Amino acid sequence: MSKRSKQLDSIEANLQNLVNLLESGEIQRLKKDSEELKKTKELLSHVRFKIKDTRVVENQQTGRVSVVVTYELPRIELVLDEDGNPNKDDFFYSTNMLDMISLEDMGKFQDQLRLAKSRIKIK
Repeated sequence: MSKRSKQLDSIEANLQNLVNLLESGEIQRLKKDSEELKKTKELLSHVRFKIKDTRVVENQQTGRVSVVVTYELPRIELVLDEDGNPNKDDFFYSTNMLDMISLEDMGKFQDQLRLAKSRIKIK
């Protein structure tokens, strides 16, 4: 087999590999994953925790030393418009979209939102 023939066979094999890749849908899955990663990174850019306190703790029984870190979350005030819709707060929105708020706590928030909406309609 000539050198040129080997090169053509190699090119043909590479083309077939590309065709297989395109037909498998792998590129579309990778593109979708890439878009989801971009969205997640954007959401995470709004989530910042402040360190409220740090302290060194020594366990007398084991002799191990630890650093205890206490975080402080930002205070969020969601102002409701005349229709009872809260303003968008990036931190609150991002933690919600990233499922960082438990269902139980989201239920508590929704109860308070309903209460707030009922007060708007009274006025």
